[in-house]
Amino acid sequence: MKEPNAPPRYGEALLDVAEKQRAVPEVIESARLVAEVSRVQPRILAFLSVPQVTRVRKKEMLHRVFEARIHPVLLDFLCLLVDRQRTDSLLEIFNAFEDLWDRRRGIHPVEVRTAVPLAEDLKARMIEKLEVLCGGRVRIHWVVDSSLIGGVVVLVGDTGTDIDGSLRRQIGQLREKLLQVKVY
Repeated sequence: MKEPNAPPRYGEALLDVAEKQRAVPEVIESARLVAEVSRVQPRILAFLSVPQVTRVRKKEMLHRVFEARIHPVLLDFLCLLVDRQRTDSLLEIFNAFEDLWDRRRGIHPVEVRTAVPLAEDLKARMIEKLEVLCGGRVRIHWVVDSSLIGGVVVLVGDTGTDIDGSLRRQIGQLREKLLQVKVY
């Protein structure tokens, strides 16, 4: 069973250790590599979650796969997650770690969803407007969401602000207005 408060706590612990080692950028890069490998090879995460496999075998696999490729702080942390049986929250922990690092540096996490990929000039204008809205720098996660008809949906992670400029919402608002019109 996943504990919802675990990823932020573990993410903060990883950040604290990485800061003490003065290795935050390297650990972030390593975490991104582990996340990418996990996406490409989902069997790695599945293997780490199987209760029949001993913790020793899981740690041996982590060392074999990642030792030469990731920062030692992250490798030790992965082994800790195996010991604490938290590998099922690995990707959420990495996200919490990176979001907390951004917050400590005054960078706001933002997700921008569009129906189609945006052109670079539109992205640049969107970044400028979001930095004004958020009052500082932003780190944007661009998502192409095929469920959108058109428009844009913006989620500012650290403030909970949602800006729904999607065509679906605008059509819904128009529908509500039309339903309120009295016809004589």
